[in-house]
Amino acid sequence: FVGGIVAERPTSEQSIKTNAQINSLRFCKRCRFLEWGYFSAPTSLGSANSLMGFWVDGLSATTAQLSRAASKRAHYSGDMVGVVSNSGDRQIGQGQFHSMIKFNVSTYNVDRFSARFDSNSFSGTSLNVANGDEFEIVDTVNDLRFSAAGYFFGTTKLGSAPPPELAGQFSIQGGSYKAGGVFAGAMSNDSEASDR
Repeated sequence: FVGGIVAERPTSEQSIKTNAQINSLRFCKRCRFLEWGYFSAPTSLGSANSLMGFWVDGLSATTAQLSRAASKRAHYSGDMVGVVSNSGDRQIGQGQFHSMIKFNVSTYNVDRFSARFDSNSFSGTSLNVANGDEFEIVDTVNDLRFSAAGYFFGTTKLGSAPPPELAGQFSIQGGSYKAGGVFAGAMSNDSEASDR
């Protein structure tokens, strides 16, 4: 998953500040199956612009894993990190997410997904998602449109346990505010049939 924004290329002073912020980030410390990073690349929109953002990747769960977890519920929580542009001022933002997932034989439900990023809060659901598909969450609060997509990662010690990790990408847009990034988290101990 990749999340970010297109913005003016950072000056060397901005790059030094961004690198310092990235080096101090704490992102998904409980994750065992995911890796993440930051990138900045020129775009085809002009030499003064670049795509800046974060990526997260790992060992995806299989549809068979999700099917074996049928009738179980899992709570996932973790971190969000992204690039924020607010009236042209660009910085790294952080937040947290929490979700409750109900697994079925061929589908799953995101019964609750709540996110708090850069002092903004959003929530939503995504029902009857096919086991091989990413879920999508959309919410609008105070003229800011939040959208997120995610999926499951990792293998379990127990064959019928839900996948141990959840990750994805998100974006927030409205007026002169835009943000984009990734989220990643692990299943909590209060989930049914946890392997932790």
